Amino acid sequence: MEQNRVGGNAASLLGEIFLPGASQYMAGKVGAGLVHSLLAMSASALLIGSGAAPMIGALAVLGLKLNSYSSATTGRNLWDLGTEVVDTPGTMPGTPPTTGGPGAAGSQDDREASHPAELAADQENADAPANLVPPPSSDAARVQALGGQSGRLQVILAWDDHNDLDLHIVCPNGEEIAYNNKRAGGGELDVDATGAEDASAENIRFEAPAPGRYQILVVLYSARAASQSPFRVTIRRQGQQDQVIQGIARQQGERQLVHTVEFND
Repeated sequence: MEQNRVGGNAASLLGEIFLPGASQYMAGKVGAGLVHSLLAMSASALLIGSGAAPMIGALAVLGLKLNSYSSATTGRNLWDLGTEVVDTPGTMPGTPPTTGGPGAAGSQDDREASHPAELAADQENADAPANLVPPPSSDAARVQALGGQSGRLQVILAWDDHNDLDLHIVCPNGEEIAYNNKRAGGGELDVDATGAEDASAENIRFEAPAPGRYQILVVLYSARAASQSPFRVTIRRQGQQDQVIQGIARQQGERQLVHTVEFND
């Protein structure tokens, strides 16, 4: 079989000497052969020109012959092989990539043979459930330092300037928790800041929240330090990942709806 292949390649190369596209005809690719032949005929017209035209024509014909042979015998165009050599220095066109040896990534089978413990650890990490209970955020620690408590549902407002922001929550029963109504709808505002500190926070907690929709609002009560205040609202539910929402309170007195929580636990 190898001798037949070599002989066929030699015949194709010899055919290209006499007829550009011969390799394609011998491979049964008549359409591709005609394209190469016609292009070569067009390039041959340059051979009777003057100046650099004959050299350009000769190089074009040679390139078409080589491309016809390469395409017919390897299935790739001449420029594809050239690109492969440039992209992979030190390799010959058609050479399969190395799968072992120092510095090589290796195949999956190679890795399994040489690093079984590493693969086992990777699989264990992939199969392990995600940690849904993260450590307390810095804002949660800030609230705790101010005497705030957690609950099955906890909402924290935190900001870092001397403006006075207020946290409001409209409960499923329509009652609203705020600075002037600190206990309503089963929840409690147990930390109420006025912006006197560099790092301020407010905290509303529900020990046994009723099912339904909780609307979280932020109000810029007093813009005494700046015209607007960036803030963070952290929503904490037992056994779930904390959700942090960032916003900017821009207009004094405006009730800004930040998020709506659906509680069905």
